[in-house]
Amino acid sequence: MTFLGLFYNQLTGEIPTELGNLTNLTWLYLNNNSLTGEIPRELGNLTNLEDLYLDNNQLTGEIPRELGNLTNLEELYLDNNQLTSTIPTELGNLTNLSWLRLDNNQLTGEIPTELGNLTKLNWLYLDNNQLTGTIPTELGNLTKLIWLWLHNNQLYGEIPVELKNMSLIRPLPSYPQPPYLKLNGNYLTAYDPELIAWLDEHNPGWETTPPTSLQIELEKDNYNLGELFQARLTEKFARGYDLYAAVLMPDGNFFALTKENQFAAINTVAKWDGQRIADNPVILLDLILPDNLPSGEYCLYGILSPFHESVLETVDLWVWTRRCLYINY
Repeated sequence: MTFLGLFYNQLTGEIPTELGNLTNLTWLYLNNNSLTGEIPRELGNLTNLEDLYLDNNQLTGEIPRELGNLTNLEELYLDNNQLTSTIPTELGNLTNLSWLRLDNNQLTGEIPTELGNLTKLNWLYLDNNQLTGTIPTELGNLTKLIWLWLHNNQLYGEIPVELKNMSLIRPLPSYPQPPYLKLNGNYLTAYDPELIAWLDEHNPGWETTPPTSLQIELEKDNYNLGELFQARLTEKFARGYDLYAAVLMPDGNFFALTKENQFAAINTVAKWDGQRIADNPVILLDLILPDNLPSGEYCLYGILSPFHESVLETVDLWVWTRRCLYINY
């Protein structure tokens, strides 16, 4: 048997591991069913496969590293499932691939640099996952790409100028829409003027990011010395940003917070190095207000500044919030 096509049915249950015994298979299509469970590692035995379609099911778990054994594979569709964990570096072994679709899953971690080995690739879809890190410069090796979708992840940092090597990606207006290049919905920046012009031509709105916000919570706005004081900070969709937190004193001096109840030296800029949990509060301060504090207005600041950039040089790009309180004698 060289062809097995069970696509567009109403199949349920798990993919049998015994399919790994069909070593003469060239095409395996199980897409558009209601299959559950994990992708069997035994499929890595099907080294004659050219097409593997498992998309549009309800598969879970990680992508097996053993799929990297399928070096004759030309099309790999795993999209529209519920796959988790990271993209295996072994997929970089699939140097005959022309289609790679991993979009619309729950994949995390960074884009492997090894994907830059897939120099025959025409279509690459990694969008609508939870991928982090920067876009690898090695993707610039994919000069045969005509479609690159990385949108709606949590990627951050500077877009590599090497993407301009993808000369086959059509500028807008494409026929028909949507665009062939989509990077929006991340936390990406670009500084090279030629790259910015190329991005604007191919993916207008590439710099559009998910809504990012900060909130500082206090129990009240007025405190007395000797009282218990707690301040909590919640950051939403803050991938691609460094966090800074500080207390501005009544006399105009400030103290940066580096961890819970830990301060840098007076008037010293320092990044928050404590726990960060997206969409959940972390405690900045949890202490008894000491008796020697001067009375007056205190303001707590939370600042998100672009990742690995100088906070004082990126003021226009800050996402920030402030919460003030009054301390009485």
